[in-house]
Amino acid sequence: MSLGTHQKAKKLHYLNQDFISDCKELVYDYPSIGFQAVILATQLSDNISIYGFSFFEEEWKKQHYFEEIKPYNRGHDFINEKKYVNLLKEKNIIK
Repeated sequence: MSLGTHQKAKKLHYLNQDFISDCKELVYDYPSIGFQAVILATQLSDNISIYGFSFFEEEWKKQHYFEEIKPYNRGHDFINEKKYVNLLKEKNIIK
């Protein structure tokens, strides 16, 4: 099987560095891809519902369904991401 002729691939877009930098300013750290997706959604729609964002607050052992992992530095500030997402919820920008 070859994906070389996959039609939807022609519509693929990438986040540019300016957008990522803008997201970084919102949370004072390199944003996770989930956070970037939420911010992008706010630019594209007025009806946004998010689900499954735990911001990795659960125990380390419960963060992977199929395996146990040891703690490591993820490189994202999930505390500030959660604060900003909650602010978007308070302002009824997302649900």
